[in-house]
Amino acid sequence: MKRKSLCLMLGLVAVLAVGCANTEEAVVTPEVQPETEEVVAEVVEVPIKLYFSNVSANGLTEKEISLPELTADNIIDALAGVNVVSYDTKVKSFVQDGPHLVLDLSKDFEHYLGMMGTEGEYLVLGGLVNTFLDAYEAEDILVTVEGKTLETGHASYESAMTYFEIEEGEVGEHHDPESTVAVSYRLGEGSVTNDHDQIYYPQFMDMEDTALQDTWNKAIEDIATGAAEGSTFEEIGYESCKVDYIIASISTDRVSFLLKREVLVSGGHLTNDACGLTFDLVQRKVVRLSDYDEETLSEVADVLANGTYKVSNDAGMGSSLEPEILDEYMTSLECSADDYRESFASYDYDIEDFSVIPEATSYVSANNTLMIVMDVPTPMGSIVVLDTGVEVK
Repeated sequence: MKRKSLCLMLGLVAVLAVGCANTEEAVVTPEVQPETEEVVAEVVEVPIKLYFSNVSANGLTEKEISLPELTADNIIDALAGVNVVSYDTKVKSFVQDGPHLVLDLSKDFEHYLGMMGTEGEYLVLGGLVNTFLDAYEAEDILVTVEGKTLETGHASYESAMTYFEIEEGEVGEHHDPESTVAVSYRLGEGSVTNDHDQIYYPQFMDMEDTALQDTWNKAIEDIATGAAEGSTFEEIGYESCKVDYIIASISTDRVSFLLKREVLVSGGHLTNDACGLTFDLVQRKVVRLSDYDEETLSEVADVLANGTYKVSNDAGMGSSLEPEILDEYMTSLECSADDYRESFASYDYDIEDFSVIPEATSYVSANNTLMIVMDVPTPMGSIVVLDTGVEVK
């Protein structure tokens, strides 16, 4: 009896429990998550050594910098800042196989290297090779261009290169260590672009002598835009203007440019123009043809008078000029060597006095030869670039 009553009571309790569960919502206590602190990854910069030409261009110097990450792209960007590669040089691929490196660069590097003399080429490659080998603790590096062998006018670099041991004085022995130190610089670009103008021109950057930098940059801009000629394109009724340039030669102590201009005048007449410019970073002046020594000027005069020059395609404009037309024009000038020598005083812009338009301009090629830019009068107008073959130091 007692056992039966106990069972009934337990059953009643179970029924009541089930009834409560069906009529009331269960209360769930939320789980409390422990607070966590946001972890910010620490950026660890990578120190490397940059190798580049010293101010006398007769050896390599070095400085330590830090990169956000050790990559070939970051190294190339840093080397561009010290003129070891051009700013448009890009890394196509980079492979490290133990102590061996393979670096493939864009065609821009080969073009840049080809503008150097023998000494400049050696210093550029030394800076590139040493920087990469030191950064990756490697033994050798093969440098290619667009997957092909790197070639210049001086050499073909088919094999991997090892560390360049270049002590000061081993390269560029013609430089006088007692001479004025060349002003340091980098090259940038200026532009004027709108619906009818596409004007691009070089600009100097990071000079300690900011007044000199401003003067040179303003002169380049004025020549590129036509302001140096004292008139605007609007006054001649033009439809469009395109200006581009090439870095004809570059080194620690000298850089030469060739500016090229195309103007489409109302009526569909296209006129071409070109201008050579050379800047001496040691003497800190814009070099005119008449500034060279007498021996050099006499050689140039003889070449022009005797017709022993070569026609260059640097300007990309005179290549279509028939040789007979050029020969006929040069003959019509009836200039002797002495006549040419006397006329050199009116060659090249005087940036302190733009009131006089030069008869012709000059610049220095990658092979260190003097180039003359002349206007050959034809019905459509032609610009011709003459390689005199006369070497300058």
